[in-house]
Amino acid sequence: MKRRNYRWIALLLTAILSATGAVPVTAEPMGEEKAPASVSGNTTDAAAAGAKTNVPIDTEPVEEEPTELTDDEIEALLKEIETSTDPDSLEMLPDEEELEDGVIYSEATANPVTEDAFKKTSTLKGLQGKIDKTGFNIEHTFFNANIANGFAANGYSTGEKYVYKGNTYYFSSPISTGSVRACNELGMTVSVCFLLSWENGKERLIDPAARTPGYQYYAYNVTEPAVVAEYEAFWHYMAEKFSRSDCHIDNWIISNEVNMPALNGAHVYSPYFGTDISADKVANMYASSYMQVYRAVKENTNATRVSFSVDHSWQHSDEGRGIPAKTLIDKLAAICNANGCGDWTISYHAYPSVLFETEIWLPTNRYSGTNLNPRDGSAQFVDGYNLNVMTDYIRDTYGSNHRIMLTEQGFSTYRGDAQQAASFALTYYNAKANDMIDCLILHVANQGGREDYSFHQTALDVFAKIDNGNAADAAWIESTLCPVIGVSNWKQIINGYAVAINKEKVTAFVKRLYALCLDRSPDEAGLNDWVNRFA
Repeated sequence: MKRRNYRWIALLLTAILSATGAVPVTAEPMGEEKAPASVSGNTTDAAAAGAKTNVPIDTEPVEEEPTELTDDEIEALLKEIETSTDPDSLEMLPDEEELEDGVIYSEATANPVTEDAFKKTSTLKGLQGKIDKTGFNIEHTFFNANIANGFAANGYSTGEKYVYKGNTYYFSSPISTGSVRACNELGMTVSVCFLLSWENGKERLIDPAARTPGYQYYAYNVTEPAVVAEYEAFWHYMAEKFSRSDCHIDNWIISNEVNMPALNGAHVYSPYFGTDISADKVANMYASSYMQVYRAVKENTNATRVSFSVDHSWQHSDEGRGIPAKTLIDKLAAICNANGCGDWTISYHAYPSVLFETEIWLPTNRYSGTNLNPRDGSAQFVDGYNLNVMTDYIRDTYGSNHRIMLTEQGFSTYRGDAQQAASFALTYYNAKANDMIDCLILHVANQGGREDYSFHQTALDVFAKIDNGNAADAAWIESTLCPVIGVSNWKQIINGYAVAINKEKVTAFVKRLYALCLDRSPDEAGLNDWVNRFA
């Protein structure tokens, strides 16, 4: 017979033992969850994020003077329980086999996030892996997370116990809660790209058609029922952990640049789907994984986003080695919309059409000798020069609720420092003038050769000054970089470009409106909302 534990027994024993001094009452130190090891060069652990512990770790146990119960008092308590209570009606303390579905710990589903973090920001500026605003006033960040780190190896029970649909699993978070929480506290949005690498003992996570060692990343297993069920449980575990008001991922990105699957040494940072990379095959496999994450997240909150990840190859297949982003998005949208997952978003990578050719404004690309990025429907690539080609298509075909986050783009130094800075500024101002785009996050690693995306001094100065509300800084950027492009001002090349607005003056104006019209000071959320609207 299964052992039954009753809450009244636990409470009574606790009261008796504490009162008689058999068990001291202690104040246990409560530290922040330890951050897992970094999964990429972009992630940073909780210590670096400045995570705080709730109670100093040197807190000493506190003993209280026992209040002794007499034998008569104890006997009276026992008799009262025995004669007045039906034990079968009492709430049970769960055995290990009786843990509730979907409960990690007592506060797992408490206080879900209810506000879209992207709607509260005042700038598009972001840096991958950056978890503070020092020097640049960024409001967006991005991490990679290797989900293989979240699962136990075959035959092992390591990590947190998690029960889902009656089955017990063991999971760990592949992303640091401390880092995510630190960004939340600063008002920064958090985008996380969930990747899957090969790990011995965890090959089951990879789709059977893709179990060939040697690739950087792999397609999730959407074929074997037991593993599909394990994935479903994992995403619910993660969604519970990262959908709280004080610890939330704001943009869940499923894999990386899936329109260009890894194959035969090409597109090494994209997942390997096997040798069949037809558009239908990739779309169906990817949509299956995407919809699992989407449903898990949306069960916990409607305030965060779940995104497709595509590169800049809008209508280009890389000579058959990939799938045009537009083609894949259309296929994914059809599948997701038909299956109740219609509130999808896009994480787009607006690199220059040719990665190392930063002069995106030229009518003829220096490397290809052709026009790859015209501002019309014939565009093969969409980069910072012709963003509207992609965003107009998404808005006009599917609606403006399908938001677009530019979560990775870099600008090479190959053509020169001034060209690097000008390419970034043109991309940024085009994105800011586009009402479909909610962030622009930079990849600034030096990948060697012509792909050195690290910002040199001119670009650093521009990044620090751009979009800071200072008209003098905006004028400096324009006078410095427009001649590089061959125009006299941004309005000549950017539709909808607006002169920088002094946000300090706008803030003062909004506060004055509140005082005159409502006879009160604005709350922080209301102030930020109106300042962003006016600015």
